[in-house]
Amino acid sequence: MAADRKPNPRYGERPAVTGRACFAPRVPEADWRRVEPPSDDHGFDRTEAFEAVFTNEDLYRLAEALPVRAKVKPGAPAHYPQWALVAYAVLIAECNSSRKVHTAFSVASNWRQILDWAEATAGPLSR
Repeated sequence: MAADRKPNPRYGERPAVTGRACFAPRVPEADWRRVEPPSDDHGFDRTEAFEAVFTNEDLYRLAEALPVRAKVKPGAPAHYPQWALVAYAVLIAECNSSRKVHTAFSVASNWRQILDWAEATAGPLSR
């Protein structure tokens, strides 16, 4: 019956249906085992980029120059320091993924490393 249909001029020829509902090529089950498991780095795979950002003194100068929200304004106080928000924006542009940067910030061991780089560059910080 499908062979009796005329092709729609708007869409062209229809692909031949092989009895499957979707047209994606089937991946053999043997190839499933070849897929590498995700790494355990929790998004911290670009250590050089993170270190370069957090050891740059201009990051902390820029963060100091930004206006701070008045404490009398309603709302919760900021969870991260101002320099971390600036670094977050820079790293999103560098890594092309806000998910990776957010994941790297949320892992406790990574955050300790970030704080160590920040203290080495900008001096003592309040933790």
